[in-house]
Amino acid sequence: MHYKNGREAKVGDKVVGTVFNTKGIIAGTLVSLTPGTDACSAMVGFIDLETDFTYPSTLQGIYTPVRIQGTEQHGSAGPLAVSGYKQDYTECKNLLHAEDAFNREKPWN
Repeated sequence: MHYKNGREAKVGDKVVGTVFNTKGIIAGTLVSLTPGTDACSAMVGFIDLETDFTYPSTLQGIYTPVRIQGTEQHGSAGPLAVSGYKQDYTECKNLLHAEDAFNREKPWN
């Protein structure tokens, strides 16, 4: 399996690209490859930040995010955000190895 530019993909590579269920371009680690599938052939693990977070009520069960902090003054003030580890599906053709992504001026054009 190969990245957008033809470089061979390997589990553990640091990658940059788009995934199916998270908006924008993400940077993370390639955690899974499934050769022979038409979709969802790769999975990337990354840290995600949700800025619309509110504490759940006690009726919603237990929620254990990695970290809750403010979004201003180095985390000590402002609206709350929650950060945590996430995995999302994609295809290798939507990714670049991090070395290649940061060695080009505009890798997504």
